[in-house]
Amino acid sequence: MKARVRPIDEQQQSALFGTTFAEWMQDAARAFDHWLASRGVSDSSAKIYGSMWRKWLRWTAERKLTMTAWEAHHIGEFLDDSDLHKRHRYRYARLIERVFHHLATLRPGMHNPASVAVQQKLAEGENAPTTFLDPNERTAIEAYLANVPPLPRSVAVSAEQWRASRDLALLALFYGAGVKVSQAKALKRKALSASGLAITVPQKMGPRVVQTPVEVLEVARPAMGAWLQMLARAGVPGEWLFPTASDGRAMHAASMFRRVTAQLEALAIADKARLSPQTLRNTYAANRFDRGDTPEEVGSALGLIDEASPFRLHRSYEEWKDGMVPVVDRSEAEDLA
Repeated sequence: MKARVRPIDEQQQSALFGTTFAEWMQDAARAFDHWLASRGVSDSSAKIYGSMWRKWLRWTAERKLTMTAWEAHHIGEFLDDSDLHKRHRYRYARLIERVFHHLATLRPGMHNPASVAVQQKLAEGENAPTTFLDPNERTAIEAYLANVPPLPRSVAVSAEQWRASRDLALLALFYGAGVKVSQAKALKRKALSASGLAITVPQKMGPRVVQTPVEVLEVARPAMGAWLQMLARAGVPGEWLFPTASDGRAMHAASMFRRVTAQLEALAIADKARLSPQTLRNTYAANRFDRGDTPEEVGSALGLIDEASPFRLHRSYEEWKDGMVPVVDRSEAEDLA
């Protein structure tokens, strides 16, 4: 059955509201509905888009975020909190992006947080294209992580010193514990065990958020331990494991993404398309598969909700490894995989 399209006169009448930026600020839900009507969107599509938009508005309202305060990392956090499949994550990001394209016509020069979120791959989530780092790339990262600067001898610690220590610990966390950016942002200092063997990570298991101890691979422990010592030496206040500045404020997800990718780009170990926290998370799983951990064990560590997800990830990794082998005889390749 073909969806009914609003008559043009109804569209024109409906579009009277929302033609100014002030009206969007006054009632973003109503302005959105009238914007859809002015575009001739069918009733069935308008219902879906309206539900998506209101879900996003509720999330921002709970955090007292006005439209002008929306940033890319907020969109990433919303998508993580909503536990959406990749294609749905992109639909939300693209919908918000299209709204801001329209708002830019009402308020020239306005930034588009959704475009930034897409560029920074915050809309990808766990269902992003499955990529891994190859053995040579892992060796390069592990050599980099092993080069932990000693603590300064003087009591005073410069901002440059503690930020370098923090950024190295961030890279170690994503590579050596497989956390997501949204999880890293929420970590408190007490989350890292005194031994450095495990870190307690908030994981969304269906409607519940649970605190799960996740094994920290040995290669990551020195950098993370040094960062805790640096925090204490620098006297940074607060509870956050990764503060953005010496005043102790929590680091933004987008900043974490930039800091980690900048280090990876400096290492020049792979093409930029694969240099992201998500690739490091996948590689954490790969390292555990390589040592013999089961898909169930890896899925539990990653906090994967769908029971089939760790098995798909394991199969993707096996296929990825198979693609690295110069296959002449298929049976031989299967033996090597």
